[in-house]
Amino acid sequence: MESLKNLIGTDNVIFVDNEKNFTEALKEGKYDDYFIDKFGGDFGHAKF
Repeated sequence: MESLKNLIGTDNVIFVDNEKNFTEALKEGKYDDYFIDKFGGDFGHAKF
């Protein structure tokens, strides 16, 4: 997140980070429970 903030700046931009939520969700289920593919290598299209 910090590298993105440094790249585009923080003026008039709202950043949303769901890494903590996703990390917690992975404690209850597997990556494949939430995504149908790995389109971007380490991210994909959600099932819902």
